[in-house]
Amino acid sequence: MSYLEDIKEHYAKFGDQELLTFAEKNAKDLTAEARTVIREELAKRGLSKDVPETDKPNFSSEPIESKPSAVNELDDEFEGFMHRKLSSANFGALTISFIVIIVPLIIIVFGFLLQLVPVILIGLICFGFFTFRLKKLKGARKGGEYWLDLIRYNSTDIVWIKPIVVKHTVYFVVTLYREKQFQLLTSDHLQVTINCDSDHDREMFFRGITKYLSKTHIGYSAEVDILYSESPENFFLNVRRSREYYPVSRLAPYP
Repeated sequence: MSYLEDIKEHYAKFGDQELLTFAEKNAKDLTAEARTVIREELAKRGLSKDVPETDKPNFSSEPIESKPSAVNELDDEFEGFMHRKLSSANFGALTISFIVIIVPLIIIVFGFLLQLVPVILIGLICFGFFTFRLKKLKGARKGGEYWLDLIRYNSTDIVWIKPIVVKHTVYFVVTLYREKQFQLLTSDHLQVTINCDSDHDREMFFRGITKYLSKTHIGYSAEVDILYSESPENFFLNVRRSREYYPVSRLAPYP
């Protein structure tokens, strides 16, 4: 579903008075596209309310296109870098998927052979739990070409780039090392995580996203995490309304 379709569906759910009040209080902070949708919705209901034409200058008023204006022709260096990182994420996801499915099945078979009902139940519980957790690996299992094509042809479907630091500790006390990662999340609840431990990797990553994913929100806060969890398909709209929107384009430019 496109950005415009999202906001049309969103405002269509408002009651008459709720829509009038929202237009009065918030219209100046919305994009031109959102204001147009509100005007059309008011007219369709026979309601009268002036909605201003000009944008208020703040982060939330930066226009977001539902689709990129043209196909992103990825440069060879960035494409090769992302292909390596995404292929590694895909291999890891497939390996984990195999392990978390085969281990509970072995437990269940072992329980049947020994006729131990508690062991069978443990295997079934593990299978159900692990299968549910595997949903988070769905995006990584799609493979590198899927994500590269998304950047090429539907880059605005990638709505959030989340920075992650993973600590590896001994006995939860001594930190051995930290892994710096970035997670790409889409409007249809897919995600993939890539490692960027070296300065070179981070430079390559940031140079690419500033060029090809400039509209994507980047950064982390608890509120942003909640907004995405509640509605990935409406994330762009909601993160702008909450004034949390920070596009990649606002990062320092990379040569």
